Amino acid sequence: MTNKLTQAIVRLYDEERFYAELVIQMDRIITDRIRTLGVCIKQNVQLYVNPKFFDSLSPKEQVAVLKHECQHILNDHISRSKELAPEVYAKGDMIDGLMNQAKHHMINVACDLAINPGIPHLPKECVFPEQFDLANGQTMEWYLENLKDNEKAKNMTEFDGHSLWAESEGE
Repeated sequence: MTNKLTQAIVRLYDEERFYAELVIQMDRIITDRIRTLGVCIKQNVQLYVNPKFFDSLSPKEQVAVLKHECQHILNDHISRSKELAPEVYAKGDMIDGLMNQAKHHMINVACDLAINPGIPHLPKECVFPEQFDLANGQTMEWYLENLKDNEKAKNMTEFDGHSLWAESEGE
């Protein structure tokens, strides 16, 4: 797995050095704790990679998902999500967690809608604004507001669940 991840970082370096430099600075954690990939901010930015998922991707998709995770950091999605809905990311009891799952799902989709249109070769499971009859190029806050009454959004599955964001430090 680490060989495939290293190869993807080298391809990313050849294609878009900026993103590769970001990934190189991240602590890379190979784990099956998450379904796909994810980022978390603690002392450093941590990149979590599910090896089975990553190995199942084409080389172009591997590069794309690395860019996707970088975009969450570059767009400050973790802090902005925590500001929008602190209750979603607070450590609470199981009932609180269940009540916040729907809100977390919408925030997750909104963050992905804000970044995915600018990243070619993402896996087919990823979400895009046109799937919800929404325009490209908006902020996560705009998408969140426009997803509230969107029936299509209620039935969507998440690509990267952003569950690690609750562990991230800071607001």
